[in-house]
Amino acid sequence: MPNHKIKQAPPALLGKGLAYCYFHSYSTAAAAPALFIVRCVQCQKKALMEIQETDDIDILLTLHPHGWSSCCIYVRDFKYEIIISHVFSDPYFDFIRALSSIINNQDHTDLVWYGEPGGEKIEISRLKDKKDKVAITISSFQESFGEEVKEYKKAAVFQMQVRQLILISYYQLKKIFQLLKDSEYSKNRHQDFPFQEYLKFEKLAQEYLKIL
Repeated sequence: MPNHKIKQAPPALLGKGLAYCYFHSYSTAAAAPALFIVRCVQCQKKALMEIQETDDIDILLTLHPHGWSSCCIYVRDFKYEIIISHVFSDPYFDFIRALSSIINNQDHTDLVWYGEPGGEKIEISRLKDKKDKVAITISSFQESFGEEVKEYKKAAVFQMQVRQLILISYYQLKKIFQLLKDSEYSKNRHQDFPFQEYLKFEKLAQEYLKIL
């Protein structure tokens, strides 16, 4: 599991009052609207990633053995990582459901990825004035599965094109689907991926992206 111990900001950021942990690294850009806000749940330190319009966004999904996954979100030179447990839910099924809702022109959808303990709630909302873009809000919580969540703490907020979100997510899911065809890779992972739901999503995504 990640180490959230705080260390001093690198020399380039000294004097800007910015701290960051070993797990998350932060940078700033002066005089830009704050579109990306990050809080590390363990260390409770908050930093701002001030970003103007950008398409420099990527998502990396990794299916680890023994019931764990991770999702790394990159916005320019910023990285935010979510550690996901498969014990309490089917995280890929929930992700596919949320993506399918957006493809089917739903204005808002959300999903919850649990850790052990805590987790993240991810909300995806179409912009009212730009229907081809979505705002993605990630809120963290500390309660364990089954407990009432008393407080969601906003961890990250950013915007991206709908097509970009679907394209990146589709190929990340496709990557895992193809890797699971290998018997050695599939060992200790096979039961943690919703194959039938993915195949339905693949058809939907290909039609939406026009990559048949």
